[in-house]
Amino acid sequence: MMKLFFIILLQLLVLGGCETVMDKKPNDKKSIMIFIHGIKGSTLADENGNILWLSGSQAVGFSSPKLSLPMNWNGEFQEKDSIRSVGILSKVKVIPFLVEEKIYSPWLDAGKDLYGENFYSFHYDWRRDNLETVSLFESYVDKIKKDNIEANITVVAHSMGGLITLVLINKRPDLFQKVIFAGVPFYGGIGFLEDLHAGLPTGFNNKILTQEILFTMPSVYTLFPIETKERVIAEEVSGSPIEIDFYSAESWRKNKFSVFVDNKDSEKKFSFLEKALKKAKQFKEQVKFSKIKYPSILVVSGKNFPTLSKIQKNGKQSVNGWDFKSIAFEAGDGRVLEKSSFPPKGILYETFYSDREHSALLNDPKVINRIKDFTEK
Repeated sequence: MMKLFFIILLQLLVLGGCETVMDKKPNDKKSIMIFIHGIKGSTLADENGNILWLSGSQAVGFSSPKLSLPMNWNGEFQEKDSIRSVGILSKVKVIPFLVEEKIYSPWLDAGKDLYGENFYSFHYDWRRDNLETVSLFESYVDKIKKDNIEANITVVAHSMGGLITLVLINKRPDLFQKVIFAGVPFYGGIGFLEDLHAGLPTGFNNKILTQEILFTMPSVYTLFPIETKERVIAEEVSGSPIEIDFYSAESWRKNKFSVFVDNKDSEKKFSFLEKALKKAKQFKEQVKFSKIKYPSILVVSGKNFPTLSKIQKNGKQSVNGWDFKSIAFEAGDGRVLEKSSFPPKGILYETFYSDREHSALLNDPKVINRIKDFTEK
């Protein structure tokens, strides 16, 4: 049973663990590497330092802190709560000193082994508007650049962190020399819709990230596609396609997605979602090709794991009216479709495939060695 818990936890954290160590540091001491994590990838704590995401007791369901954000906006900014990001989520101690599950720690150890004190990690509150995070990330990288004027900066970006990175590259290409994108949903997909609509547990915990809680987090909406015709098609049982505009609040209400399964407090929720989707779309429209000089780019992708690409209305395995299981899945890493993991047309890049799932891409020894080769050439 404990083994099953580990498998579920890794799949749902969008993270992973498989230890490896790099055997030498790059010759260029002025090279700097910055890592930016994906959604759910930082540790969250309250003002007293109490961990709210993610402890072992929370993962097994002994406690479920409230992680929902306020559904109020002050102009262009969502109201804040007292929760803050306090670091990268490196491991989860299920039983202290006896059982722990490594999350980002294998990759962090490898990065430190290669770059030493020149390895940095940027952590952020993954619940909030990604436009806010872009500004914070810009300030972070800009300060490192100013403190190391002649340094070459490489960014390793996982999952949603890659979307944030590309938006910043388009704004400030001067900050980057090389970039590694691992499992980044550039074109988006519906992989996260099951979390928002049907609800998926974190380990054995069904309460810590419910549909209602995820609904309040603007960042999750940036994972959906803008171009619905080519990327996502929902189907009736009859097979008739249904186009869905994931950046329209009315579309969410009409299709009874997520909290709109019932009409309780629907107007307040609708008003919040309109603003959240507007912000998400503003961000997603900046995930594009621009007429700039791009840094050297390596893309880490996966195609060995069936990945959700279509849903069916009122299918045989429907949950709240939508079936996430019956239509054939497509090639991907289990979370991100292979075809969605490549940068927008016009951006040049190299590709490396991992046989690991999304949660473990950066912990794959082959990927780490490829990153090592890419950064040293």
